This record gives sequence, structure tokens and C-alpha cells, in this order.
Amino acid sequence: MKQNKLRNINTLFFDLDGTLLDLSDENFEKVYAYEAAMIFKDIIDPKIFVKLLIESTVEMMKSRGEKLLIDVFYEFFCPKVGLKEDEVQNRFLRFYETSFDKLKLVSKRINGVPDLIRKLNDRGYKLVLATQPFFYELATIKRIRWAGLEPDQFLYFTHIENSSVAKPNPLYFEQLANITKSKPEEILMIGNDYLYDLSAKKLGISTWMTPQNQSNLEYKDKMSPDFELPLLELLDFLP
Repeated sequence: MKQNKLRNINTLFFDLDGTLLDLSDENFEKVYAYEAAMIFKDIIDPKIFVKLLIESTVEMMKSRGEKLLIDVFYEFFCPKVGLKEDEVQNRFLRFYETSFDKLKLVSKRINGVPDLIRKLNDRGYKLVLATQPFFYELATIKRIRWAGLEPDQFLYFTHIENSSVAKPNPLYFEQLANITKSKPEEILMIGNDYLYDLSAKKLGISTWMTPQNQSNLEYKDKMSPDFELPLLELLDFLP
């Protein structure tokens, strides 16, 4: 029985956008890119800014853990826009404190998620928010709260300021396993992306694919989850 596959699970890695928070990649990328570009429009054309943002993301995806992703980002992005690191940081923080909140308008809280996370904590599971770490801590905290949750409900959550690798690099999951002192067979990764979330399988981690907001469907034939069920059924399968 599939439940037997989860009998040793004591640690849960959750994706955020599209999993705990109803926010599609399409809406996120469209609103985020436009609003962030407006913060830099006095020094760079918005279209060029978006191009640089994509290229910076690619550089972070290439990271193999030698330095924090925020340093990878600054080293690539700052020379291209002619600003110092602190100037870029100040602009992004201003964005996250203001117009970033427009993303909340295209996101929705998922009924039952706050109760699910509370019950999992009550049952003693180690919970980690394994969200793609391309955004400042403030931006991640805001999205956690849009989902009806609080940062302290998680043992750890990833962001650009504390991460040196990103999904789908298996090292991302290995680092989280080390932080939680969990073995791969004790971990379940729950997400909605066939590439980024199911890449945890390469480390021997079991995976749970939620049916809503599924992304990177072109990998569906290559990456099969151990479970493909609604998020709120999780409690019925865990020991």
C-alpha cells in the first residue's frame, strides 16, 4: 500500500506558490516583472530590465553552492544597471514594501491550508517551506502570510538571502535535509511543479504532487510523483 511508503516520514518540505498559496506562475511572473521594472524605470527601460531579471535568474539556477544566491544576483545584475549593491537592494526593498503587494490581488488563500499546517505541527512533523529562493526574505514572509500562515510555523524557509542553490538542483534538497537532520527516506516533498519539486526524487525523497496549478508539464513523462492527490488529503496518508 502507498501509505507504507510514508511510514517513516517525519519531515515535510512544502512548496509555496501554487501549493500552499493559490498563485500561478503566469500571474506571478507577469505582475512581479512589471511592478519591479517600475522601480527601476528611471535608469533602465522596463523591457531591458525584465530581460536582465530573467538572465539573472538563469545565473542563480546555475549556482552550485559556492556563494549565496543574493551575491550571484548582485554580481550579474549590478554592473548591467550601473548601480552598487546597496542601491539595488534599497530599490528592491522599496518594491517589496509597496507595489509587490499587488501580487496579493492575483493570489488566493486555499481553504484548509492554515488548519492543515497547524495539525501537522501539532503532530510533531518538521515543516520546511521549500520555495524557490529567488526573492528576498521580506517577499517570502509576505507570501507566507497571504496563505494564512506565519513564518514561525516552519522550522526553516528558503529565500535569496540564505540559499546558495535553487531547485531543481538536488543539492538544494540535500542542504535542507542537513538543516533538519533528516534522512531522505524520512522526507516528503509536496509541490505542484514536475521539474522543480519532483527533482527531490533524485535524492531519494518521496514526492506528492498537488492537482492545482501544475507547472512544467513537459516533464510529466519523465518525472512521476509517488502521490498525486489533493493537498488536504495529506493527513489521511501520513503516519
